[in-house]
Amino acid sequence: MKLTDEAVWIDKDALQAIAMDSHKKHAVFMFTLLLALALLTRFPFFFHDVINWDESTFILVGQSIVDGHLPYVTLYELKPPLLFGFFAVVIWVGGKSILAIRLAGMMCVWLVACFTYNIGSRLFNTRVGIVAGTLYVVASAVIAGGSGQATMSETVALVPLIASLVVLLRPPSSALSLFIAGILIAVAALVRSNLVFVAFAVGLWVLMTHRQRPRAVIAGNVLAYCIGGGLVVLLALLPYARANEGKVFWEAVFIAPIIYSSSQLGLLSTIARQATNAFGTFSGHSFPNTENLLGLGVWAAGIVGLFIVFRNWRNDTGADRHSQWLILTYTLAVGLSIVLGGAAYSHYLIQLLPFVCVYAAVLYSRVGDYPVRKRFSLPLAASVLALALLPVARQYSLIISRLRSGETLSYGTSYDIAKILRPACVNGCSLYLLTNQLAYWFLNATPPTRLAVHPADVVMNYSIKAADGPAATPESEMRKILQTMPDYIVKPDVVWYLGDSRARDILEATVKSRYRIWATTDDQTIYRRIEPRAD
Repeated sequence: MKLTDEAVWIDKDALQAIAMDSHKKHAVFMFTLLLALALLTRFPFFFHDVINWDESTFILVGQSIVDGHLPYVTLYELKPPLLFGFFAVVIWVGGKSILAIRLAGMMCVWLVACFTYNIGSRLFNTRVGIVAGTLYVVASAVIAGGSGQATMSETVALVPLIASLVVLLRPPSSALSLFIAGILIAVAALVRSNLVFVAFAVGLWVLMTHRQRPRAVIAGNVLAYCIGGGLVVLLALLPYARANEGKVFWEAVFIAPIIYSSSQLGLLSTIARQATNAFGTFSGHSFPNTENLLGLGVWAAGIVGLFIVFRNWRNDTGADRHSQWLILTYTLAVGLSIVLGGAAYSHYLIQLLPFVCVYAAVLYSRVGDYPVRKRFSLPLAASVLALALLPVARQYSLIISRLRSGETLSYGTSYDIAKILRPACVNGCSLYLLTNQLAYWFLNATPPTRLAVHPADVVMNYSIKAADGPAATPESEMRKILQTMPDYIVKPDVVWYLGDSRARDILEATVKSRYRIWATTDDQTIYRRIEPRAD
């Protein structure tokens, strides 16, 4: 029996529809699975007050926005404004709830995992996508000694950044897709300022991959990309312009990051320090630990996977080659932005995770092709995964223990400080917290100066000079704080970031002469102001 051409086309259309429907169902299933995994690996950390004190600072500035103030005007922190806008939205929706903040962070992780799955599936195959998305969720739960569990600026910035990569990978490349990508990359850069490197790198990629097109098309595409990014910057500037604070925006968004990066480590020192962070090779730490497993299972595997992909590029042509160059452009630009930033905090590496996880998944996909996979690979992978997630298991044990003993799930020193001070501060009080600044939030209090929102910034020369000018010093900032005569000062016995500085001497002398011990909790001492002692 012969089929007509029309019947053949009908069958092809039907097969394509079935395949498309199957693909959508599989994607929905994977997205649901990744959401469940993100919740499982992050839920027990929803209740601890402080995982990383940067998160506490972002919360305070976000609350300031909710209260009607612009970032940098009343509270000053060296981060771009859209980061604080994100926290303001979460607080406006969820109220003063650490659970809401961590839930928002979990949703960011989930979205990036879904994007990572999409990228791996699109560039390679579905198995690579599944492994890449899963790896990202697991790695983000344990990276940086657990700091990845906090809602960090890196966690938030990855959502628009990886979304822009997904947009650019969808063929065909057009002025509209570049306009959208420009918007998303600019949003990411206004959450993490170092990601401006990606904006320039993608611009170069556009020029290189479109060079054979007519000049008018190239100009239109580049213009669309630039307009998208510029539009975001202008919208972020608008509230400052209306409040006649345009200079504050310029200095905080453009000048301060330059001051910050120029005051940090050199290039080679930063690379060495971040390599140590990635592979967990800290002196005095036992082997293997979570950082070692993360280093070998993600970072080392990602490097090997990158070489595998690079070796196979010679077989790619046209759009496939451009796509491979695009993800490599993102990877190199993000990595370069981290090391050129000068600081070597381990949580900065979160920005590289989605890309490294894709390349690591390529390696694991190749390993999975060998016949030994059923007998050895799955048990080995399960054992390594269980060992890597030990910090999560320990946190579950802590939460279960608190439930059994009848304690509240919410815990931490910030809660304890707020509980002690709440009766005295019911009608308002002034505080100076040298750590655990989240207690300001719980007590509806504000830091004594705009720099004190992050306790360590009061002795960081780059922050002080960016906020108050080149003549400002840690000593002048400490005097400014103490001249507000806070009712209570809360500090540990040793304030590590003050070191042997003159600012520490000023603080200690003031506490000794004008304050007395009022209460203690954990390692914190609460001092209450009294009249100055007679000489």
